[in-house]
Amino acid sequence: MVMSIAMPNLGARTPPKPNREPIRYSRAVAANMLGISSFSLDHMALALVLWLCTLPLAGLLIVPFFGLKIAALAAIALLVAPMAICWGICSWKLYRE
Repeated sequence: MVMSIAMPNLGARTPPKPNREPIRYSRAVAANMLGISSFSLDHMALALVLWLCTLPLAGLLIVPFFGLKIAALAAIALLVAPMAICWGICSWKLYRE
């Protein structure tokens, strides 16, 4: 009781707020310590693994029916399609940053 009479506003004081600048977001691509842009190559690696996994399947299904030349063209098409999708995803991520 004595404490509240001696210092009536002790609980009412709020600490001062720190002076902070607002966070500025940049559309520039962030760079890591090596200076390389910070997007990961996970999508590219996934596209390559997908292509490597589809090659035996394409070889078993296409070579007996259509021949080696058509199978080679199909293998190239199976590489180009995931790579185009991957480049689209990666460029979209870079554009959004």
